[in-house]
Amino acid sequence: MIDIAEQSPHRLILRQNHWSWMRLFRSVFWTGIGVGLLLGSGPAKLDCQRIEPTQVTCKLSKPGWLGLGLWRTRTLDNLQGIKLNSSVDEGVYYQILLQTSQGEIPLRPYKTSGLDNTQESVAQIQAFLKDASADRVSIAQVDWLQWLGLVPGLFFALIGLRLLYNDLWSTRSKAIESYWFDQHQRQLTYQFGGLLRQRQIHYAFSEIQQIVLDLDPWAKARLFLEMKSGELLCLNGQIYPIGKSPWQGEVWQSLVPIADRVSDRLHRPWNLTIGLGQIWLQRQVAENRFVRQMVRRFSINLDPAQIWMFDRSAGLVTSQQGKNQQTYALQDIGEVQVKPGELSMDKVDSDGDQLCHIQYEICLVMTSGKQVPIQHFSQSEYNWKPNSSKPAIAQTLAEEAAHCIRQFIRY
Repeated sequence: MIDIAEQSPHRLILRQNHWSWMRLFRSVFWTGIGVGLLLGSGPAKLDCQRIEPTQVTCKLSKPGWLGLGLWRTRTLDNLQGIKLNSSVDEGVYYQILLQTSQGEIPLRPYKTSGLDNTQESVAQIQAFLKDASADRVSIAQVDWLQWLGLVPGLFFALIGLRLLYNDLWSTRSKAIESYWFDQHQRQLTYQFGGLLRQRQIHYAFSEIQQIVLDLDPWAKARLFLEMKSGELLCLNGQIYPIGKSPWQGEVWQSLVPIADRVSDRLHRPWNLTIGLGQIWLQRQVAENRFVRQMVRRFSINLDPAQIWMFDRSAGLVTSQQGKNQQTYALQDIGEVQVKPGELSMDKVDSDGDQLCHIQYEICLVMTSGKQVPIQHFSQSEYNWKPNSSKPAIAQTLAEEAAHCIRQFIRY
């Protein structure tokens, strides 16, 4: 959520994202899990050297997949033999035992159900002990349990390192994001990036076409600066089109004062739109492969069918759909109504639950009696009844959005 970081007669700084220790802890946490798995799992290694014809000294180590487990090294002074132990307990399990003057020491502290290269390793050590001319031998024993630590270890380590890179060095991550309105230079500076590396983009106030507060089909409010070039700067909110269910309107209430501050700096009023945020979401999705896949997977419709612009300074409401444009006078709007739309119900599933698809719409009721629908809200709920005392989520979203429109019109 955006907040005012600094406010003075000559400068206004809005901060959308800022550095936090929790963000750093999250990155270090995931990296630590991955590194821990890579250090804790991996091959058991045995390096043996012949000191005398009848004396063999070995080093038993578990360096992990990163090869850094130096503290997990044990010296075996006198290796006398090696054997493969097997046991039956709802399956056959194997374990290599090293016979030394200190007793039998397992190559691995647990038994495994697979032989892997166990038999070959045992035969290699036995041949070394019998051949007095052999100076050195090394074996590495890996089982399926140790391989299981490699995949999640790499996954968590790479995720954590990626998060660390984004938070510290990437200029595309927007871990830190702020907007500087400078009255002296008549310039907006958009600053974003990681903690240690940031980027700045400068816009002259004359490049800003309008200030827009937008409501989307999830009743999510977003504050935009629309440039004359067509570029949209979203001063708050993330790319994902997800709102609270039901939405309580606190985003709208917190954005109105900020929109007023920006309006004072740019010496122009802010406008209300419905559907403009869909264009911004569409552009963001087009640039992000991961989000594109998520939108496709969940069948989220981001195409703006119609954009409505409420302009208080001109006293007009404009509807734009493709090349078609219609204009209404604000003073001709008599009421903003919420009306129920189509209701459909799926068949009852095996658990006895019925999925209901509920629609509500916001209509402008003109003084002439004409009704103009401007926004549709659709949600799916289980076991919802039309006459239920609990309102549907779609109805709650529509009521909240209609309340915001009424506030703007009667401002």
